[in-house]
Amino acid sequence: MKITAWRIAPEKYRDQAFTGDGAKIWGGRWNPMGRPAVYSAENLSLAVLELIVHLEDHDDINRYIAIPVSFDSQLVKTLRRLPANWNQLPMGPESMAVGEKWLDENKYPVLKVPSTIVPIESNFVLNPAHPGFGRLETGSPEKINLDPRIADLLENK
Repeated sequence: MKITAWRIAPEKYRDQAFTGDGAKIWGGRWNPMGRPAVYSAENLSLAVLELIVHLEDHDDINRYIAIPVSFDSQLVKTLRRLPANWNQLPMGPESMAVGEKWLDENKYPVLKVPSTIVPIESNFVLNPAHPGFGRLETGSPEKINLDPRIADLLENK
């Protein structure tokens, strides 16, 4: 079965959207600093929500692009047992340790994890260092023009 997820990235980083460099520099919920990872969401609306919670109020919400990425479900490891405090804010070491173990095992190029924003929906963490990463298919980037009311929400954040 084919799965399509969505990656949102600043338009100026279109060519680096799948390198994992940003997560390597800053770390993420499922990867420690120094380990590249690419975060995507199971649908575009969840990807937009993930973008919104990470934006600073001065960011231009319309400078982003959405890129579909498709892969076979056999390339996905689904995280079935969540670590304690997996969804804490700020992010804790428990979820990073699980992600680092997945990266170290290097068995699957994709890890399916719950979203902290909408936990019944999923995000997909992609491992650009995995030898099977080339089997993932990226689509054409699309400019996303979000409703200006979202900018109003950010001002009140």
